[in-house]
Amino acid sequence: MITSDPFETDDVASLKERKETEETLASVRHAGIAMVVAAAVLLTFNSAGLQTWTRNLDGNTMTDRWVTEADNWHNLMARLGFAGPKDAVQTAIAEIREIEWPGGVDAAHADEVDLDDEVDVDAQ
Repeated sequence: MITSDPFETDDVASLKERKETEETLASVRHAGIAMVVAAAVLLTFNSAGLQTWTRNLDGNTMTDRWVTEADNWHNLMARLGFAGPKDAVQTAIAEIREIEWPGGVDAAHADEVDLDDEVDVDAQ
């Protein structure tokens, strides 16, 4: 094995490689756990999104079964009260976006704003 340090022995190099491998495996494990947790949160609190996704799939016997299961899952989440928070958060965000902030632009006319226009802050 060729190393960059001429005084480094094969034992030290293999220990470094083993440590790097362990760190990589730990990073992969942490990323995997994060993805599983994110998927669980989405399946729990966004069951309507799963319903929509399955209904947009091309129809066949398999996807028909998936639609049925997604409907059952959403109904269960709604009965348990997990489907409501997403709607409440979306409603709250929509209400916040409709607020007319002083000196700001309301959401209804936001597309008419030219972001390249310079604003004279001192004039206010």
